Amino acid sequence: MYPVPNDGRFYVSFNTPSDEFFTISVINNLGLKIYEEANVEVNTTLVKEIDLRSNPNGVYTMIFKCSQNQMVKKVIVNK
Repeated sequence: MYPVPNDGRFYVSFNTPSDEFFTISVINNLGLKIYEEANVEVNTTLVKEIDLRSNPNGVYTMIFKCSQNQMVKKVIVNK
């Protein structure tokens, strides 16, 4: 994820060994899901913009889930 910290708009980028469909979720510090996008197709490489500018500053948890794996990352929003 880049840039970190950011103003609420940032990019996620990762590679997969094969084509996969992912669900991307963002959880705030209260444990509430504030963003979700399902069936994101990744053809070995994903670069996607996420826009959380309407949310307050803080640390958010990003969850990337596919059929066999899950990846969890933190992102800092500081406007």
